[in-house]
Amino acid sequence: MVVKDKRGRRRYILFTAGGAEEKDVRSSIRRHAPRIKLIFYDGTYGVVRCQHTEKDAVIDQLNRLEICGQRVTTLKTSGTIKKLRRYIDSIGSRESEPGGGSFLAYGALLMAFLFWNGCA
Repeated sequence: MVVKDKRGRRRYILFTAGGAEEKDVRSSIRRHAPRIKLIFYDGTYGVVRCQHTEKDAVIDQLNRLEICGQRVTTLKTSGTIKKLRRYIDSIGSRESEPGGGSFLAYGALLMAFLFWNGCA
């Protein structure tokens, strides 16, 4: 028996929640979709995990979800978190072109904050 037969295949869904706070996102997902697990949320993008058989239902639930007046929008689905992180990085590099840059500016601001507070 293969390990994946026991635990099942997982899917990771990338979403954006319009800048809502992590505690609001976490509590809203827990309340409206208890079988979905929030993997991470950075203030702009988040990733949830679900079973591969429930992927379409989870996407529907997320797209209907509203957090602090902001609509949740799903962006991409993957079998690995690594691929979604690469996708987020590619979005950031596209925003670094003229007319964009908010994603990279947010990351630079976060790094500066951690540096000055002695966390890095």
